Amino acid sequence: MEINQHSNEQIKKIAQIPKEKWDNLARKKIFFGHQSLGNNIVSGINELKSNNMQIQLNLVETKSRKDFEKAIFAHYSNIGKNNNPISKIDDFIQIMHDGLGNKLDIAFLKFCFVDFKSGADIETTFKKYRESMDELKTRYPGMTIVHFTVPLLIKEQVGIVKSVKNFIRGIRGEKKDNFFSNSHNAVRNEYNKLLLSHYGGKEPIFDIARLEATHSTGKREIFSYDGNEYYALVPEYTKDGGHLNEKGRKYIAKQLLIFLINL
Repeated sequence: MEINQHSNEQIKKIAQIPKEKWDNLARKKIFFGHQSLGNNIVSGINELKSNNMQIQLNLVETKSRKDFEKAIFAHYSNIGKNNNPISKIDDFIQIMHDGLGNKLDIAFLKFCFVDFKSGADIETTFKKYRESMDELKTRYPGMTIVHFTVPLLIKEQVGIVKSVKNFIRGIRGEKKDNFFSNSHNAVRNEYNKLLLSHYGGKEPIFDIARLEATHSTGKREIFSYDGNEYYALVPEYTKDGGHLNEKGRKYIAKQLLIFLINL
């Protein structure tokens, strides 16, 4: 899928998609498990709906089995616990087993950037994810699982701004600012490599990390860490270094809808 440009070009793409394809997507039963960044994406979808009358998705926050008797694009914004990706996998699996798995056409779970930090055991987490998704595919063969890469943060601040902030924090006895450490983003990228290597070319992947790292010009937002190059979130897409602003959420929402239409 072409992702080098968005903005006006992507608006044109949405307008040029035949109504039959939008109607087909609107007939699906879809479930999206997420937390706060997912809310940004859902807001972006709602904004696209308000400006594109051909998008008639029944977007509802729910995980209740009774709501899936008809077409729905459901999302649940309290999946598991942040900083604990295993809890999100377990919660997602339980929701499927509680009656959604045999009703859904499409399901996907999105982790948050806070779920993966320096020192995280990404191999164990991915093994749990892979085995859990395999179980779902076996038990619910009519349901398509879309795999998401882990979203990113902006690059670590360097130079005098960071030095001054950390100096002030040191005087106050506070911890130095390391939330945006490149070491954390490196771990997210390494997890994404595991996912892309395992599922790439075999099962549908929505590579949100790659999209987040792609400027409107097509240039990638890249940083170097420990001898490797990794992706980072493009600053113009975010309001706080991680969550998506209006531009970012509309961009990712467009890409997700186009992706789902083409499944």
